[in-house]
Amino acid sequence: MLPKTYRLKEKKDFRRIYQKGNTINTPYFVLYYRTNKNEETRIGFSVSKKNGNAVVRNRLKRRFREACRVLLKGFPQGFDYILIVRNSAKRASYAQLLEKILDAVGQVKLKLKAGDPK
Repeated sequence: MLPKTYRLKEKKDFRRIYQKGNTINTPYFVLYYRTNKNEETRIGFSVSKKNGNAVVRNRLKRRFREACRVLLKGFPQGFDYILIVRNSAKRASYAQLLEKILDAVGQVKLKLKAGDPK
């Protein structure tokens, strides 16, 4: 499970990231990211009712939380992230999710190195 210090839960934080954050699109999720005032990484998850009933949505959140926990050290520090899960993620294997999260984090790192946050 993702430790509490790495969780993004406040509605105001989600709203701030949606409005002023940058995005990366993948087949299984959309990654929003934005700098925060802390030096720690925080991750939030959003799964729409379009993805299925509560059982399906909670399973998707658990899979993404675990994948992010495993890959947490690879995320650039000092950022807040939101993963908006797409419907296609239901059919993806855990390995595919890990691969796409790594790809998205790699894109974030490339954009940061280039000095272009967008």
